[in-house]
Amino acid sequence: LGDANGRSFWQLTNETASFTAPKGVVMPRFSQNGKLLLWTMVTSQVGSEFLWGNRTLAIADFSFQGSTPSLKNIRQFAPDGLRKNGAFLESYGFSPDGRKILFAANLNNQEWVGMDICEQDLYDKDGNFSLSEKPRVLTRSPNTWDRYGAWSPNGHKIAWSSSEDYTISYLGPGGSRWQQNIVTELWIMNADGRDKVRLTGFNDRSSPQFIGVRCYVGMVAWHPDGKRIALVLHQQYKAYNMNSTVVILELGDKRPPVPDR
Repeated sequence: LGDANGRSFWQLTNETASFTAPKGVVMPRFSQNGKLLLWTMVTSQVGSEFLWGNRTLAIADFSFQGSTPSLKNIRQFAPDGLRKNGAFLESYGFSPDGRKILFAANLNNQEWVGMDICEQDLYDKDGNFSLSEKPRVLTRSPNTWDRYGAWSPNGHKIAWSSSEDYTISYLGPGGSRWQQNIVTELWIMNADGRDKVRLTGFNDRSSPQFIGVRCYVGMVAWHPDGKRIALVLHQQYKAYNMNSTVVILELGDKRPPVPDR
């Protein structure tokens, strides 16, 4: 954790790892009130055929002891239905009301490249913190790459990166060459998973947004006014190397800005 000025830093977790037994933390996200921290924990390596390692979600109480931040009550959990071997799991954050979390996972025994955007309640009907509820699969698109979900500021919409509408014939053994072949666009849907709409056409030759090279949409973030979305666009520029550009979309504009190549 670092302060807003980038002058002070604190280590919140301590995972012993090595090259052959990778462990660590990815995608940490605070709740809106700053009292909870969610992240994806890599606990071990499954095998050479799988890139991501064994993963769980982790959530903890965040507070300061004097001027030092700390985590308490760390709970690790994996959603029901997660593929047992070669599972993909990635946290994206809390709903605006702080009662749910958003993540991507390959549930229902799908291969990891068929991940869906999912949500899970954090509280039971009595208002007690609980992780016992089954997750809800929002995208329900078998064998489609659905990743990098983000709630709108009012919680009514979710934007995410999806390979829907494109045929991707091969991602390498075990999906190991996904970065060399994946193609995605930015999509938006209602928070309950209905009314899915594609917002971009970066890879679509018939679209005015077509940029002429293969690309995929990475991390997504909403402006607080809910009228703009920032995304990281990964573009192929030499062989299979990727270059990254930040793109800001004005919602409602028929022709979002075309990124520099």
